[in-house]
Amino acid sequence: MAFDYLCSSLPGQLVKNSKSFMIETPIYKNQVTEEIGMSNKIAGIVIKSNAVFDGTGEKPFKGGIAIGGNKIIAVKPGNEIDEYITESTKTYGYENCLVMSGFNDSHTHISFGSFLMDEDFCRNIEDCKSLEECLADMKEFADTHPDNDWVFGHHFYQLAWENPVMPSRHDIDNIIPDRPVVLQHMDFHTLVANSKAMEERGITKDTPNPFGGIIEKNAEGELTGRFYDHATFLFTKPIYTPSEDVYKKVFRKFMNKTAMLGVTSITELYPNGVGCDDVYAYYKQLDEEGEMKIRLSFFPELNDFDVNTYNQIVNQYHSDKVACKGVKQLIDGVSTTYTAYLIEPYTDNPSTCGQTSIPEADLRRDIMRVCEAGVAARLHAIGDGAVRFGLDAIEDGMKKYGNRGVRHGLEHLENVDPDDLSRFKELGVVANMQPMHCVFDPVGSEHLLGKKRCELAWPMKSILNAGGVLALGTDFPIVGLEPLEEVFAAVERTKLDGYPEGGWIPKEKLSMAETLRAYTYGSAYSTGSEEKVGTLADGMLADVIVIDRNLFDIPPKEILEAKVILTIFDGKEIYSDSIE
Repeated sequence: MAFDYLCSSLPGQLVKNSKSFMIETPIYKNQVTEEIGMSNKIAGIVIKSNAVFDGTGEKPFKGGIAIGGNKIIAVKPGNEIDEYITESTKTYGYENCLVMSGFNDSHTHISFGSFLMDEDFCRNIEDCKSLEECLADMKEFADTHPDNDWVFGHHFYQLAWENPVMPSRHDIDNIIPDRPVVLQHMDFHTLVANSKAMEERGITKDTPNPFGGIIEKNAEGELTGRFYDHATFLFTKPIYTPSEDVYKKVFRKFMNKTAMLGVTSITELYPNGVGCDDVYAYYKQLDEEGEMKIRLSFFPELNDFDVNTYNQIVNQYHSDKVACKGVKQLIDGVSTTYTAYLIEPYTDNPSTCGQTSIPEADLRRDIMRVCEAGVAARLHAIGDGAVRFGLDAIEDGMKKYGNRGVRHGLEHLENVDPDDLSRFKELGVVANMQPMHCVFDPVGSEHLLGKKRCELAWPMKSILNAGGVLALGTDFPIVGLEPLEEVFAAVERTKLDGYPEGGWIPKEKLSMAETLRAYTYGSAYSTGSEEKVGTLADGMLADVIVIDRNLFDIPPKEILEAKVILTIFDGKEIYSDSIE
């Protein structure tokens, strides 16, 4: 790649890698390193490009940004940024690479998701095309990992199989009868365990359903091996229970991945299924040891909310890198198991509208408590009935206790009734959505919900048009962490292979500016952090990334070929394509 401009008149040695020029200048003996960036006119780092997207407007501009310490001290058009460059400034010059705020993932479950990246911990069976292939894959994993306490597979999706039948304990027993085996569904609300696994956990046909969960039994009252919603924690808690050293090692590996992907902020919604008492203590330790490479906002469980306990958590975790920002709860389940809560019955199963995950009275009570306390609630709402329930409860709380300036949010929003679109703006409720989810199975969604309801399936554009705030994320580990895949899905409304042609419900496609804004500013807004991160502006924390091409000026299919080539976090370079 050729570059038309570079501050080559500055003193120092010119170093070139595959994507940028970097000027390294010496620190003179009479200059103290700590002083770099202390003056508003002295930058420790300057990044210049023909494509700087500051998070406002519809297009990037030619210009640059200056970083001093851990903050942005200037964003300027043209060559005006040059006045911030001194002998000590590390200057990056790019031609048409996109400079923007770091991606901010508004919805993840990283406490257990980070373990799924370890190929010796578990087996990803997402690509299996049949039950037989899935079980053969798990048998191979079991044979090659004889010392694993659990034979654990994740991301199976039976609806993609030729015979789309949910497996049972008997299917697994026929292949692996002598070791505990657990298969976790792609929705992470469902799992299947073999008889040995149930024996290991002391589960019998007389074991009662846990609160908010189902232990499935057949017509004869025998266990099928299928577990739903909170019943899955009977297995996931012992599986995801690492030692402190193991957890910190896994999380360090995870942060190296986020740095490579340009994800500099992330929201974790309560890590149910993790066995340790306080998983956030590990994040705090890494923060105190100076090892955090992301800003983590977390939301513990809303259920049985107690304001004193919550305040203790907030006081314990309140740094710029690890902070408690509210609480989270499930209103409903997922459509594929008919546990998403709908206003009208399912199209292919008219006997049910789904259900709330916990009794409506209990859920409403807890939401009222957080509204009284002025605490933000993030509510999982897949079905249009769950969306309406969440909006109604928040509205009732506001009427009784006033608008306390908190940022409540609804998560996922697979289906929204038209009458509820305007309420996101009216109530100030953030729509936290995941574009890859919306294109995962369009045919299946229409089968479950019918075409009419699907006209407002994952209505990202409609919520923006109604004046609501949209925040984007992945729901990792339901899907991968890759933000550029989410960007592609948001602007194209197709799977990565381009299906369906023209996009599913194309009127809901987002522009590139809308997508990137929702993935940066929108997510920051959802945690009340928009005055610190999410845009490139004077005084903002210096979380900045560079993508190897201008996403605004390429065919959509090339979005999937793009990659992050530089990540600056808290004013420090934590990843570049020249770092091995």
